[in-house]
Amino acid sequence: MKRRLSIGIALVGGSRFVILDEPTAGVDVNSRKEIWTLLQNNKKGRTILLSTHHMDEADILSDRIAILSEGRLISLGSSIFLKNKFGEAFQLFACKKDRSIDYTAIITRITTEATIPIRLHDQTEEELVFSIPITTDSYKLEKFFTAFDSNKEAYRIGEYGISAPTLQE
Repeated sequence: MKRRLSIGIALVGGSRFVILDEPTAGVDVNSRKEIWTLLQNNKKGRTILLSTHHMDEADILSDRIAILSEGRLISLGSSIFLKNKFGEAFQLFACKKDRSIDYTAIITRITTEATIPIRLHDQTEEELVFSIPITTDSYKLEKFFTAFDSNKEAYRIGEYGISAPTLQE
């Protein structure tokens, strides 16, 4: 409650520059999201400088993010810029349709037929996880996923999804 009150006081005065140190430290998830909403709704016409250890918070609230280590500036940029700079790969998660077969030949087929640099990152009983470099051209990605989707049955793949690197990674 004190944190929200402190943030409210900082914002109600109409100041154009607000400094917040760990504004959501020690608060529950619901309060954290309320604080995020409050900050997002009141950031127009203001510069809000905040420190946080929560990368998801920095990603959601910030237009620009500075990464500091031992008091030194490591990098500065938008969330997308930092993910592109430090993120290594997209992850493609593909559910196996038939757990009774050996997927070795299918994995080889997927990686050799691909029009992009793709490699098997992990394999479990239920799914295959592939890595796709984040620097892959978007046109080539679109072409790959069109072909991948068309060949799902041949690859013995059910549902699949892709995730982008996070700031935490």
